[in-house]
Amino acid sequence: MTETLYESVAPLRNVSALMTLIDRVQHRAFGLPGMATFYGPSGFGKSTAAVYATNAFRACHVEVQPLWRSKQLLAGIAFELGLRPARTAADIFEQVSRELSVNQRRS
Repeated sequence: MTETLYESVAPLRNVSALMTLIDRVQHRAFGLPGMATFYGPSGFGKSTAAVYATNAFRACHVEVQPLWRSKQLLAGIAFELGLRPARTAADIFEQVSRELSVNQRRS
């Protein structure tokens, strides 16, 4: 019997850690923030975990860049949601909030 490679996700600790983090955010108490950050050193499996979690949870995956400010972060989220970002940060925030609400994604 030959086992086939690449038909499943390797049991990486980071995959489990990210899945746990997402579960904690989704089942948080009312009023607590609904955004999380998953970070760590290069080569520790963050991207692999992110791809798996994005598919498993129908998530919006945004890789934050080092010099981004709030407007760039909002524009990145809007882009990943398939939106054309508005001109101001406040307007982008409204776009993103509306899209998350309409598609019943937890914000």
